[in-house]
Amino acid sequence: MQSFIVAASLAAITLPGIAFAAQTPPPGPDRVVTRAEAMARADQRFDALDTDRDGKISATERAVAAGPAGEDGSRRRRGGRMLERADANRDGVVTRGEFRAMAAAGFDRQDVNRDGKVDGAERRQGREQRMSRRGQQGGTITRAAFQARALARFERMDVNKDGQIDPAERFMVREKRMQRRAPHVAG
Repeated sequence: MQSFIVAASLAAITLPGIAFAAQTPPPGPDRVVTRAEAMARADQRFDALDTDRDGKISATERAVAAGPAGEDGSRRRRGGRMLERADANRDGVVTRGEFRAMAAAGFDRQDVNRDGKVDGAERRQGREQRMSRRGQQGGTITRAAFQARALARFERMDVNKDGQIDPAERFMVREKRMQRRAPHVAG
């Protein structure tokens, strides 16, 4: 009877460890990501965004996913690109004049009826146009388009074209991105 208790105890201790070890490791800086895993992750993200399960991500679904301004930092990222565009002479510094010129151009784009005011309808129209440009007709993104973007991103990161992204490739891509951004960081 005692040997049965010992064997059962060992099994109870060992089996969960085996099951835990068999699970896919979470993504991390040292993890290699295969093309299949990247596409599976893209499918998961698409499914999470496609809340009405119609096979497309609508402008409304994207707006809901983005959350209010600043919640997920997305506005800050866009803000960085906005400031790059504002730097008219590309000297890495945005002057008050450059910033005001960019703001005036943005206002003029939104003031559709040229009455010197931007009302709620004009703001909505501008938002819908931007969303439409980012997606497809009607501002929707199909699963195929979403997967194509994910695959293109994977192919860009798979520097040695072996079908997986290893930590060295991730580091190389991150370094390139930092070098591209470095001239635009005001110091």
